[in-house]
Amino acid sequence: MATQTVDGLVTNAAEFTFTQAPATWSAYTSWDGFGDTLEASGSISTTLTFLGDAIDLGALIHVVPVVICETNTSTAHVITFETSPDDSTYSAASIGALTARYIKTKVVVTNSAARPGFTLLQSQFIKDVISNSLFNQDTSGYAGSSASRTIPITKTFSKILLVQGAQSQSETDSTYAVLCTDYSNTAPKLKVVDLDTFGKVAADATIDILVSGLPGITTTASGDVELS
Repeated sequence: MATQTVDGLVTNAAEFTFTQAPATWSAYTSWDGFGDTLEASGSISTTLTFLGDAIDLGALIHVVPVVICETNTSTAHVITFETSPDDSTYSAASIGALTARYIKTKVVVTNSAARPGFTLLQSQFIKDVISNSLFNQDTSGYAGSSASRTIPITKTFSKILLVQGAQSQSETDSTYAVLCTDYSNTAPKLKVVDLDTFGKVAADATIDILVSGLPGITTTASGDVELS
């Protein structure tokens, strides 16, 4: 739906056709406050759906969104996105880590007391990576079995991009390799392999781990998106 801006408030544009009929003023029930009259059969939408212009990130990358929207209602607004690799074909995306070159921010504002609108819509897309380092970790104390141990990360990630593991300097019993088996944002998993055994069997050992990814995000009570 087309929008209009009045005194800094972005709202739906006229949602009905103004005509000279009916001939009597009594047939008009009210003014909507923006210069439009409502006939008895007319009504103002209680929702505004606005899709912003595309932001070009310069390359196809992983990002997390941070969005602020100031509206004319206490009802929470709803933020979503449309993403594209080429600024041609767009796909709908909910709040979370996004992989795209072009991103459009979409907001739905609900207000039953007045024509819904907003005075500010600001989006940022964060590509900075955070890391969680764990040193001298005895994997036998991790949850799970030796074939799949859960890494006890202490930071909040919206998307884990890399899990690296290596045998700690203090570990001299054998030669070990560390493999990531699950990139879950909340419970990534690994497997330690004893390279000195026939068949390279799963084992437990003392290792160092580096988990890297995008920072966590959360949706506020008003509908904004912020870093966790």
